[in-house]
Amino acid sequence: MASIIKNQILKHLSRFVKNLSSDKISLSTFKGEGELTNLELDEIVLTDLLALPSWMKLTHATCNKACIRIPWTKLKSVPILLSLDSVKIRVEACEELRQGGPSPQNAFPTSAGKYGFVNKVIDGITATVNSVEITFQSQAFESKVQISRIRLESQSPNWKKVDLQGTRLKCMERGETLVFKAMEWQTLRLEARSTSDRNLAPLRLLTNQAKAHIVIKKKLSDCQVLGCRLSLLLDDLLWVLTDSQILAALHFINSISGLIKQSTELTQRFKAARKLESLPEYQAQLSQTSALKRDIRTDAARHFDTFDVKETSYHFLCEKIDLHFCDDPGSGRSNHEDLKDGGAFQVSLMQVLLDFYPYHLAKGERRSWPRYTPDNALAQWLTNSLNSFRIALIEAISASSMHSPLARTQNNPLPSGGDTNPVKKTVTDQFGKLMSTCLVLKIQDLRLFKVTTSSKQTVPQPFLSSYIDRPKDLQTVHAEFTWFYYPGEICFPLPSPKVFAHLYPFQVHLDTCTILWLNCFISNLQNAMSKEIVEPAEPDYMDVRVELIMPKVVFENKKLYPSQKERPQSLHFQVSRLVLSNYRSNETGSLHELTQCLELLQRGDLAYGTDFPSKDHDVPLIAEKFILHAEGRDKIRQPTKINGGSFHEIAPYLTKDMLNTEPRDVWYVFMDPFWADFRVETKRKKNSSEQNTSKIPKDSDRDLSLMLYPFIDSLPVSAWLHLHEEPSSKLSSSLNSDTPNGETVPKTQKSIKAIFSANGIASLQLTHYQYLFLMRMIEAISELSLYLTYDLEQIIGQQIYNNLVTVLGYIPTTELSLLFPPSVPGKQESPSMELDSSAMMESSSGENDETHGEKENTWKLIEQERNQKPCFAPENLTIPSVSMSLSSSPVSNVPSMESLRSSFSQVKHGLSNLAVTFNKVGGISTPDSEVASQWSNISSDSSENNFVPIESLDDEFCRSPLPSDVGVDAAVEVATEVVEDNRSTPSPSFSFGNQMLRAENDNLVGVLTIRLDNVEVAQEAKGTTSKLKFQCRSVSLRECTGMAWNEFQTKFATRNRKWANQVTSTLGSPTQKRVIKMRLSQRIDVEKFKEVMHSDETKSTVAGLRTPECPRVNLTDRPGAESPLRKAIIDSTIAFLDGRVDLRNEDQFTLHMSSTIALADFIEDEICPTPFPIQLEVIGANAELIEDRPSVNITSPGPVPLKFSVPNLPITRDKYGVFHIGYKESLVPPGTSQSASGCRNESCQKDSGGAQQSHKDQQQPSKSELDLILADFEKLQRQLQLVQQRNTELESELQDTQNLKMMILQLQEQVVKLQEEKSNRLNYLR
Repeated sequence: MASIIKNQILKHLSRFVKNLSSDKISLSTFKGEGELTNLELDEIVLTDLLALPSWMKLTHATCNKACIRIPWTKLKSVPILLSLDSVKIRVEACEELRQGGPSPQNAFPTSAGKYGFVNKVIDGITATVNSVEITFQSQAFESKVQISRIRLESQSPNWKKVDLQGTRLKCMERGETLVFKAMEWQTLRLEARSTSDRNLAPLRLLTNQAKAHIVIKKKLSDCQVLGCRLSLLLDDLLWVLTDSQILAALHFINSISGLIKQSTELTQRFKAARKLESLPEYQAQLSQTSALKRDIRTDAARHFDTFDVKETSYHFLCEKIDLHFCDDPGSGRSNHEDLKDGGAFQVSLMQVLLDFYPYHLAKGERRSWPRYTPDNALAQWLTNSLNSFRIALIEAISASSMHSPLARTQNNPLPSGGDTNPVKKTVTDQFGKLMSTCLVLKIQDLRLFKVTTSSKQTVPQPFLSSYIDRPKDLQTVHAEFTWFYYPGEICFPLPSPKVFAHLYPFQVHLDTCTILWLNCFISNLQNAMSKEIVEPAEPDYMDVRVELIMPKVVFENKKLYPSQKERPQSLHFQVSRLVLSNYRSNETGSLHELTQCLELLQRGDLAYGTDFPSKDHDVPLIAEKFILHAEGRDKIRQPTKINGGSFHEIAPYLTKDMLNTEPRDVWYVFMDPFWADFRVETKRKKNSSEQNTSKIPKDSDRDLSLMLYPFIDSLPVSAWLHLHEEPSSKLSSSLNSDTPNGETVPKTQKSIKAIFSANGIASLQLTHYQYLFLMRMIEAISELSLYLTYDLEQIIGQQIYNNLVTVLGYIPTTELSLLFPPSVPGKQESPSMELDSSAMMESSSGENDETHGEKENTWKLIEQERNQKPCFAPENLTIPSVSMSLSSSPVSNVPSMESLRSSFSQVKHGLSNLAVTFNKVGGISTPDSEVASQWSNISSDSSENNFVPIESLDDEFCRSPLPSDVGVDAAVEVATEVVEDNRSTPSPSFSFGNQMLRAENDNLVGVLTIRLDNVEVAQEAKGTTSKLKFQCRSVSLRECTGMAWNEFQTKFATRNRKWANQVTSTLGSPTQKRVIKMRLSQRIDVEKFKEVMHSDETKSTVAGLRTPECPRVNLTDRPGAESPLRKAIIDSTIAFLDGRVDLRNEDQFTLHMSSTIALADFIEDEICPTPFPIQLEVIGANAELIEDRPSVNITSPGPVPLKFSVPNLPITRDKYGVFHIGYKESLVPPGTSQSASGCRNESCQKDSGGAQQSHKDQQQPSKSELDLILADFEKLQRQLQLVQQRNTELESELQDTQNLKMMILQLQEQVVKLQEEKSNRLNYLR
């Protein structure tokens, strides 16, 4: 009996095992046990049996011991146990694709008979392996994988250990069965090293406690595998990588990537033909029925459908992945003092999910995909893209068959029921077979930490992280990659691949050391890989769309200023929604939008002009690619002309990339909208009610009060980018002057050219301390830019000085409001704008919990009225926008409409408390959010025209409609019976900083607003040389020496609403002269900077500055005059400012003397600036200074205005800081020849209107009169525009008056209702 069984085993296993003999087999027949030892497997047979990819082959496989246990009496319920002791496998990468790979013959295996008892027993086998060692070898890489304690067993559909009969699901109606297998292992160890470069460190990876779930779908008729779902599940993964290890891995991927791509495409085509027949969507398409309408009659079929594998898929899920990237031992790659010993960068990924679907029908649904929401933005994009591609394909083919013999005989139109054209029908059927490969990446949370150095062991601080709590089903990162193909060997036009990424709210904390370290780390890898690639491949043709929701960039100042309470600690740049794409559509930038942007830029002189501030040798700021792209003349290939009437005739023209004619190298960026806020943190005390009721953000753990100060109001911005590499001979004249030390430039030049335009008013406000923050931020950015170039020079070489970056932008109107302490006679002046948080806390500490809770709810309503734009604080704190709300008291006496029109903002804040008070006193438990939403409907109809824009400031605008001793609540009569329980509660005043900073209404601020129309700005940077050019068409000043703080913030938030009615008047004429022209040239001498930084004096200073509390010396952590980095940058910087201000056609400027003095104090820096040469010319300036300060003499007759006129005033400053007024000295900017400077002087002399020109005007009165008439005409035009603007404002004010009347009537009705309700409740209580 045993010998017969041994012979049968030898007969069947001899095909797979080499040198198998009976002495290697040990059997116990009745016990059902057997053992085989020292097995050497046949490599060729196993390679075909395991269906290994054609780019690899099995060279050696052994097993020292194999045991089997068969429960003869319980085969239906107990699985067969197969135990392997040690398995060793050796695999090699082929130099060319292995013969005998996937083919049409082996893609359809022969039938194995019906699925019966033997198949059930084999599918239920449980296998265990003590250890597996897999060695992989290639020409450039070798690796070893060791896996221990492997167990493969059958489990239930819910992945629980059950009887063997519960591990399968069968559906007789479909003729299919599902087999559920679970595999787990204890440890996995990976070690790999490069064979081409032995100096590279080996790559190591260690994982613990992993498992995999496998679902196999088979046909009952022939046991054919229809699909499979493989899920790999990991708990935590920690991986430490150095740049040499990553470089070794990149070498390995580069060596086999070509073969893998060829093998995958070959296997995919043949397997897809079989997979296509099993897809329900395709079967429904053939039968013209929907797969969703399939009739499921039995409960077993419904249960089967729940766990059914609709298509083959592979999934990877890991709860947490920690990646640590660090420098190799030794000195760091960056030249920065803080990174000279290297650094480490940590990346933490939470709940990483990777799904791969290799055989998905392109037009099929995705509802069967696990953990996937099919109704998303990508699904709509793919549907529209496929429909557009199908229509374009049919139109291209139909155009060729219009004149075919078949088409000419069809005199009658086609019936509406279908299309009888055989060519069109064949194309439609073929397009229905389009398959796709989909890769979906989801990351629940993403955290990148700042670089840590060996100088101090600190807790890693976030560099990139999410800052808003999201639902669990909303991931931080959602990315999808889709490629298309046809099954079989079919050559047919394919849609372009799609790349889609959706990133939800995250913030980036700019850190100098982190950015420099990442720059060196990535550049070093790219430089090393570029040496391996002889001919770089062209970028793949694909459609890319990236959407970022609420991204935020934070610039922090680490130094604290305790004596400057209003000094910002950080600046937040935020975008509500950012879209980045490289294809054209209405949502992602159309050619019409690009044309409009180009037309706006071409109105100015910076785009192509050679007059000042441009020069002859400046590079073109608008890439020729933009113009060709807007006109549709930059196609990568001409459309294919198809000739033929039948499908066989046109088949040779149907290539895969036939319709890929549009370029994909022009990128569109849209920010809707963009804004910026300063953040100020002040220490405060926490009372018990605040700790219990208020929602405190994470930053409050440091006992800080958070306030956000607007800097840039919300503004939509669109930009276009083009990355290109071209020969540098076209720009040799400009490059030779900018390359340091006269070094030769490389033969090629990489350029990035960008253009942008803003759709609205760029409203900015700035205080003195915010100005100081910006000055320190500019110094830190200069440090970052210098070291980026310095490090790239060391890694890449001198060719970095040839790279070109240009930016050209247009802003219709820019308004900058400078805020300073007020100076209003007869009113109490605040000496400073500092935040007195201690007084605020003392006033609120005595309130009870009820009062505090009411105040908190009231402030929630007021905070919702701010700015009409989303504004998020760090972490989870949200500061909503300002909307209409109710007052703390009913309105019984209606003021005059003129008074209401001027005090509308005060009435709004008074109205905001009324609804809350009524709800509190009347007992109505309406949430504050509902109250705000009810009144937001009222405000949405009338708030757009409620306020006069800031540019129309005048005396009436500055005057408060109420006396200085009357608060906001006094403007409306208070019903004492309504607020009888809260008489002692002070009404809170508005503050834009999310804190009640002031409880009085007479806190004033001085405002000086500078308005610039038709602003053009350009930046050109090559290496360490930069040129900044600026010009505008008109400039005007508006001032208000005293304005309520909250009133100014309300008007600041409504500037953009008025701009829509003034678009036509702000564009101006292309021939209109520019009023202000500026050109700032700057170059940093890198060699001098190196010399200064390497000097003994600088090294000793740096060593003395390092402390255990602050070991870093960069300008973000250590700003100030004592910084050696700042001194080195200033000493090696050569700058020159050249400007011209022509105010001959502008109105007279009128300023108060207090504002002039405050302006001088405003621009005073805390650090003594280093002078640089300036050449400025002022022409035709007329100004009037009004003395508003009290006179020290009692005999003074009163202030007398000071008027002056400047026909022509040259102003120059040399490098020593000495000003020369009226003396025109030729100052040659760096990198500019003397001839160019002479040309500049000639243009200035030609356009000047000085004393010599006035003398000539006396000799030629006709020309002078003509100039005066022209100036009067232009002045009348501007006055006409002002009248039109005033008419528009009056119309909006009339509408506001009507809306206000309606609102007051509604309020009165509500007051009556509430009083009736109150009386009813009081009667009920009695």
